[in-house]
Amino acid sequence: MTFNDALSVFDYLLTHSPDDLTTGLERIPNISSTLKKEVSALIAAHKQNAEQTLFSSIIANRVNSLDSDKNLLSLAGEQIQHFKLISLLGSGGMGVVYLAERCDGQLEQQVAIKIIDPSVALLTSKELAFKEAQHLARLNHPNIAKIYDIGTTESDLIYLIIEYIEGESLQVFCTDRPTKEVLTLFTKVCDAVNYSHQNQIIHGDLKPENILVDKLGEPKLVDFGVAHTLSEQSDATYSAYINGLSRDYASPEQLAGETLTTQSDVYSLGKVLEQIIKSPGQEVQSMINHACAEKDERYANTMLFSQDIERYLNVQPISLNNSRVYRSKKFIRRNPITTLLGASFFISLVTFSTVLWQKNTQLLKEQATSEQVANFMVDVFESADPAAYDGHEVSAQDLLLSAKQRLLKDKDAIAYQPKVALYLAQSLSGVGEYSEALALTDLMTDNAYINRVLLLQAEIYITQSNIESAKSVLQKIELASLSPKNQVSYYTSTGKTHYYSDEFKKALINLAKAEQVATQHQLYSPVIEIKNSRTAIYQEQGKHSEQLEEAKLTLSFAKQHFAKDSAEHLSALFTLQSAYSANEEFDQANALLEDIYAVQIEIYPKDHPTLALTLNEMGNNYSRLGEYQKAIPLHKQAITMIKERYGKKHIDYAYGHSYLGNAYGYQKQFDLAIAAYQEALESSTLLYGKKATLTLSAARNLGLSYSEKGEQNIAKEILTDALEKTLTLYPEVSYRTALVKAALGRALLELEQWEEAKFHLEHAAEGFRQSVGEDSIRYTRTLDKLAKANSQLNKTSQM
Repeated sequence: MTFNDALSVFDYLLTHSPDDLTTGLERIPNISSTLKKEVSALIAAHKQNAEQTLFSSIIANRVNSLDSDKNLLSLAGEQIQHFKLISLLGSGGMGVVYLAERCDGQLEQQVAIKIIDPSVALLTSKELAFKEAQHLARLNHPNIAKIYDIGTTESDLIYLIIEYIEGESLQVFCTDRPTKEVLTLFTKVCDAVNYSHQNQIIHGDLKPENILVDKLGEPKLVDFGVAHTLSEQSDATYSAYINGLSRDYASPEQLAGETLTTQSDVYSLGKVLEQIIKSPGQEVQSMINHACAEKDERYANTMLFSQDIERYLNVQPISLNNSRVYRSKKFIRRNPITTLLGASFFISLVTFSTVLWQKNTQLLKEQATSEQVANFMVDVFESADPAAYDGHEVSAQDLLLSAKQRLLKDKDAIAYQPKVALYLAQSLSGVGEYSEALALTDLMTDNAYINRVLLLQAEIYITQSNIESAKSVLQKIELASLSPKNQVSYYTSTGKTHYYSDEFKKALINLAKAEQVATQHQLYSPVIEIKNSRTAIYQEQGKHSEQLEEAKLTLSFAKQHFAKDSAEHLSALFTLQSAYSANEEFDQANALLEDIYAVQIEIYPKDHPTLALTLNEMGNNYSRLGEYQKAIPLHKQAITMIKERYGKKHIDYAYGHSYLGNAYGYQKQFDLAIAAYQEALESSTLLYGKKATLTLSAARNLGLSYSEKGEQNIAKEILTDALEKTLTLYPEVSYRTALVKAALGRALLELEQWEEAKFHLEHAAEGFRQSVGEDSIRYTRTLDKLAKANSQLNKTSQM
């Protein structure tokens, strides 16, 4: 193939490669660099002329379509599909939005219907508008308004049927609200934008008017009308239109007509935050400035922006400041230290001082040791003094970690402070710092404390679902050398290892031994915990009548030995309400919870996790009664209480979202349920890691929710992963493995993968049979599913 000049090459390209002249040119072999350069100049001139022609056509047609645009303002009373347009909600750069009501008599439903301006339609094709709507319809997020449908009217108007959000704009909602509340709300907006980015969609027109807050206080992202998919950004008309949008919030590169990226939305979010927040402080302003900086200096994505805001809310260092002084100040300015922690350290100090003072035979040595202990305790107490840090109080977590670092600075410290080290390890475990606690116990070799150290290690391993390690540690303990109190702990922990191994009979035997020792030595507090554990085993076995009977005995014992406002008495009441709930006596359960809550609010601070636990249980009972309007606000209140004080790393944050997911699931609001279960899974993973009972339970709930929604492939993927992790903790035929296999078998049945479904359901059925018996509901339901799989396999074999 030979060409005489550039014009002949260009003519060839117009015929053989009209859609992409540049690529066509690259494919022509043996063309000189000079000729290639001349052809490239012709192609560039051709493109410029085409764009100018398009622009002229748009301008000319825009005038003719203005009257059509005005007509959109008077469509109330018209019908689109089975919806009647009621009233105009607003108008903007792309068109108008009407409130519409369903009028076919099938359902009572309100939606918003967006009608695209005819003049705007000239800037794009109907096909592209439809394709854009299909992209947006993929977005399933609790903080993004849903698109239900798209179509054209008889007069060829493009419309979108959208979820109607009854509420107010973000800016109006945030007026006169405290900074903390505004920032918490804003992180949800960031999460929604980040979710759209993960699905390859840029919003492109973020502003306060396009973020509504519904009656429940939840933000909703709306008006993705100029949203741009990351994979399709070559359309010049889109860029031309975007340049005319929301200039107060559009990024510089957006206004310049450059290709949009996710960082364009980051810039807009920064401007939105600047607009809605009242008198931003120095750190907040620095985050806004960083979000609105030049493209190369901006937050790389919305997740990083949101993470810095969450760090600020949790009084943690943000990523923009790495100075030691700043980070040190943040370290001590966290949540309030618990009274219990201060008391335990004070008791340790008094105990040590008393013991050391009484041993006169080693006075000089013990005086030195006493000074060392005293100096250590003074350092610890100084760290907890709010006056030293501008009125801010240090959290228990930070204080304990700081105390551990002080302890380890002196290589001999653990030797002369073994009891302090032990109490410190116990306290670290109590606030969820399990790895730190284990690391400290590994350094403790004092024979006088070795059994107590091993007991603590066993308790931590049980919490982490590392049952084999817990059993191994318990075998090293010399039972005969233990005090009665520690014997009770030993038998209780041993019982728990059997419980989590689905060895319920052995668990009950060890709990009985623990109760016998505790009662014999009048150790009444552990008896409540032991009885509570026994009721949990009965519930797990599906023996609800035995559970209720044991719970009543627990309360009777508590009344005999403890005051009505004691923690033990409240715990017994709580166990009884759980038993009522398991027996589906939800009204009685909530009556007890109301009594419990009335006492708790007189004892605990208003944001204490104990209150959150009670609210969650109350909400769960309301859900089981079908009273979701009562249940959901209680769960959200409980979650907020925990998050504001502890962040996401707290067991009641995980449970709160699990219960919230249940409430949404009962209503078949599966998208909201999925979002809640994902939060529960994230929280559980932060607490215990990916391979722990609570984490895997959250994953199973998430998989079940996807299965309920009909997205069986996603459900299968999640449940298969959960099963792999479960099998690292439990045998293939066991209760907890059966729970996951039953859920996976259900998804496989829906996918008509009969052979694989049968395999998992057979194991699930046997696991339930061995653990909870043939009379259990789980066993019979699994057999029903297994029968379905076998039936389908028989039909297949006969074909």
